[in-house]
This record gives sequence, C-alpha cells and structure tokens, in this order.
Amino acid sequence: MDIGDKVSIVIPSLNPSHKLLALLKELRERGFLHMIIVNDGSSSQYDRYYQEAKEEYGCTILVHDKNKGKGEALKTAFSYVVSALPDCKGVVTVDSDGQHLPKDVESCAQALVQHENALILGSRNFYGKEIPWKSRFGNIITNGVFGLLCGIWLKDTQTGLRAIPYSLLEEFIAVSGEGFEYETNMLLFIKKKKIPLIEVPIQTVYEKGGHTTHFHPLRDSLKIYALFFQFVLTSAASFLLDIGIFQVFIMFLKGKYASYIMISTIVARGISSIYNFAANKKQVFHSKEKITPELVKYYIICGIQMLSSATLVQGIYGMIGGREIFIKICVDIMLFFISFQMQREWVFAEKKENT
Repeated sequence: MDIGDKVSIVIPSLNPSHKLLALLKELRERGFLHMIIVNDGSSSQYDRYYQEAKEEYGCTILVHDKNKGKGEALKTAFSYVVSALPDCKGVVTVDSDGQHLPKDVESCAQALVQHENALILGSRNFYGKEIPWKSRFGNIITNGVFGLLCGIWLKDTQTGLRAIPYSLLEEFIAVSGEGFEYETNMLLFIKKKKIPLIEVPIQTVYEKGGHTTHFHPLRDSLKIYALFFQFVLTSAASFLLDIGIFQVFIMFLKGKYASYIMISTIVARGISSIYNFAANKKQVFHSKEKITPELVKYYIICGIQMLSSATLVQGIYGMIGGREIFIKICVDIMLFFISFQMQREWVFAEKKENT
C-alpha cells in the first residue's frame, strides 16, 4: 500500500475555479486515491467543478447547504474520514485555490506517515515582496502574537496545508471555531495537549492579480485573537483592582512605615489574586483540573511575582525616585508576560494522558 492509499486528501471549497481541477489532476497522478471535497455553500454556477471532480477524479463530495466557514467544512470532512475510512493513516488538508503545490502536499503526507503522532504544517516564507499584503500582514501579526503570548513560534500559523494523524481527528472535531479561527484554535489545542508539531518547508505560491482569498484581516484577526483578548481583559481587571488597592494603602501608610511599599504591594496582590485565579481558571484557560494543586501553584507564582514587583519598585524608586505608582505600572507590565507564560505552561496546564 503506497502513500496515496494511506493518506486522504481533504479540500474545503467555496466557489472554486479551474485551479481546483488542476490540483485534483496532479494529486491523482501522484497516487492519492481518497480525495474528499467539502462544498461549503458554493453558488450553483460552480456545481460543474464539483461534478467533474466526482466523475473525472473519483472525489467524494460533501455538501453544506449554506456557507458555514472553513472550520465547519474541515470538521465535516474529518467526521466522514473517521466513519468511512478507519484504515487510513490520516489526512492532508489542502486549499482549493492553487496555493499548495502537489509536490508539497506529498511531502506533508510523507512526513505524516513518518510521524504518526504529530501535526504536520506546510510552512511558507512570508517575507518576500511578492506576497500579497493581506497574507503578509495576517501571518506576521499572528506569528508574533503566538510567539509572545502562547510560546508557539512558527513560520506560518495560518497555513491551510496540514497533515493530521487519524488518531487526532475526533479530538480536532471537538475544537471550537467555524471559520479561519478554527485553524488557530487547532494550534492552541495541540499546545495545550503537548502534541508534537513539525514544520515542513513549502513553496509560497501567489499569482499577481489572480489570487483571491476569503480571509479578511481585521474581521478574522479579531476572531483569531478572541482568546488573547479574553486573557488581557481579565488581567486588566485584576491589574486595575491591584493598582487601586495599592494606591489606597500608599496614601494611608506612606510616612508611617518604612516598608509601606512592600505592605501595600502584598495586600493589593493578595486581594486581586483571588479574582485573577478564578477568572483565569474558568474564563481563560477553561481548566477542569482539581482546584487545590492549581491554587498552590498559582500562589507560588503569585508570591514570586509579588516579591519581584515589590523589590523592583523599591529598588527603582530608591535609585531614581519619582511616583511609586508609575514605577509599579512599568514593572508589572513586564511581569505580566512572564506570569502568563507560567500560568499557561505550569499552573493551568492540562495533564497529558498516558497512552
């Protein structure tokens, strides 16, 4: 059994062009036998492409009666593979607009067979001048956000060329997201589950004036970053609560106690941390682990952060003077990013199941 029989091709499609048929022809020539296309609510004028895909290349066509989004289209295909193709090694998801070359699809399929427990990403280089600004903007921004806030440093976070092991399909069906944000949520999921990720370099393909995309930078970026905004909002609320309490105690204790900054920091952080823990556990990380171990780990982080904040504010104030509140704001912004990394990777990290 060659690679074309081991790995299925999944193509989400909305209003395709002749490029879809050209892609199918080359994939068939490379030996891929199982190709699943999801017609995600295309207009009836595009039916001829799906008909030819079925009759000429033996594709399985799954149909959405209305446009549901790329995420839903992928889930529909994954569900079909789980129920109808239990012997396959996994799937390779491919865009229908000609961005992914058949040779790169084959490379990802080969990587999947060699690494059956890993998610394979076909990674493009987005720094060339020939890249459309929409794709360059979306990928550079998303790559930076992932690197800083999620610890996921990738060359191409928005690639549609992905090879997914059969063993992960059911879990990926349960991942949230209907549109382009689904592919980002998929990355967050594998990070949380500690699933290996492998990047395979692929060619970046764009045609001047001929490339169309259903990705809208502002609208879809807002969806993609929703989880990040949620963390920032809960942290901002905790931060304001902390700063407010800190300022009140500074007003009452300054001039009375030599350690008024340390005392104010400890009281403020102790109160604000109760809210922050509850919000992060339930609203941000959606942790279902037992509360006691998480609470212990959280307060270890909180204690280290609190002492670091107090020590740094005290030290900086002693060296340069100024307003204590402004020094604290600068220090706590720096500690914010460190705290996020520690909470994600240690405090609220989901335990990896033994297999």
